[in-house]
Amino acid sequence: MAINQANVLSTVSSWGPTMTRASQRRANLESLRVLAAQYEQDCAKNHAPATIAGFLFSCEDLGASGEDSKAADEQVNAVHVGTYHKAKGLEWPVVICTDLETKPRPRLWEVTVGPVDSTKPFDLANPLSNRRLRFWPWPFGSQANGVPLAANVEGSALGQTAQRAAEEEELRLLYVALTRARDRLVLVLEKEQPAPWLQSLQASWLQPGGERITLPDSTVISSLTLAVTPPTDITGTRSDPAYAWFGAPSSPTPKQPARLIPSGQAEIPGICIGRIIDLGTRLPIAGAPDETDLGNAIHAVLAAEFLNPNPSQRLEAVQRILHGYKLENCLKNEDMIAMADRLRRQIATDFQPKRMLVEVPFEVTNARGQRIEGFIDLLLETKCGWVVVDHKSFPGKHADWAAKARSYSGQLALYEEALAKLNMPVASLWIHFAVGGGLVEVLPHPKA
Repeated sequence: MAINQANVLSTVSSWGPTMTRASQRRANLESLRVLAAQYEQDCAKNHAPATIAGFLFSCEDLGASGEDSKAADEQVNAVHVGTYHKAKGLEWPVVICTDLETKPRPRLWEVTVGPVDSTKPFDLANPLSNRRLRFWPWPFGSQANGVPLAANVEGSALGQTAQRAAEEEELRLLYVALTRARDRLVLVLEKEQPAPWLQSLQASWLQPGGERITLPDSTVISSLTLAVTPPTDITGTRSDPAYAWFGAPSSPTPKQPARLIPSGQAEIPGICIGRIIDLGTRLPIAGAPDETDLGNAIHAVLAAEFLNPNPSQRLEAVQRILHGYKLENCLKNEDMIAMADRLRRQIATDFQPKRMLVEVPFEVTNARGQRIEGFIDLLLETKCGWVVVDHKSFPGKHADWAAKARSYSGQLALYEEALAKLNMPVASLWIHFAVGGGLVEVLPHPKA
């Protein structure tokens, strides 16, 4: 999904400069996608969560073990670099074998699996029987030469057995390498340096220098020896004149967000303010309370008051809310109740609501396919339509109310859009400044 949504294939293809390079990049992306899918499968098997961080750690492990090789695009006429192990089952017109100077190494100082009793045959019906794990840790750190203990172990019967097993395994691997070529096989040897891996074949007839090689069955094949020296200058890749790809768009279209959160919307330019109602008294506040806690406490008190207009224990309910937000020393219970009563009386006078809904959750999809979700603080059903009231804890004075209300116009516009999708026409939109003691009407933006 990420590759498709971000147009990654188009982007890496447009880099050029040749069709071969672009095709290789696309193959590498597919290889990365396969690694991600394999990581998710491994997590499912181990009942572990699949996360982005976990996948990155998995990629680091693959890199540390040398298993993060590039993808092999079989359709590309290019050089494929890979390991001997991964060459099994494949074939190329020309195969170049390197690292032939590697010496077969017995795995004495690694985790190995071996028989408990070597005289007993391997049982296919019970493959784990007569098997054991063995691990001899290497105690000398990075020191590899001049260690008597290592020489004694490698010279022992067990060490010689491990050496023969290593040579046999390397011979099998070398057989894979030498049989991958369809037309031509190239053996890379350092001049005047031993090649223990190649010499393990014990093939005296396989020597460089002549124009032909006679195989043990008397078959004669042509041979050529070339001396290769590194170039002094390396030229960069030249652009393929036949390569073409779509150019970058002259005016890219910005991607729209999938979800719209009302509280995160910006002010709508040119929005107008309607009526401004002064409720008469500010909410007294002592000290400097946290703005978020203050806003949450005001919302909670107003929600409780409008859900239960005349509870028998109003003071205790407000006190519990203020204590929960640690605001009992900043706000008085009586002041909070008076603030709610002033708003309730004004709403009854101006709107005569048939219903009042508190903290109304909603989630709709607009015409552009975006999800709009949120909560409306106070929703009034009136004979003229629905009235939206949004509480704010802005402490500014009366002269600042209009400008501050405009800054919430984007939020109120989304409320109006969501209600329209729900067949609930909006009659008016209001900001309630609970601290300042005022109601400000934000006029809907005129429709085109």
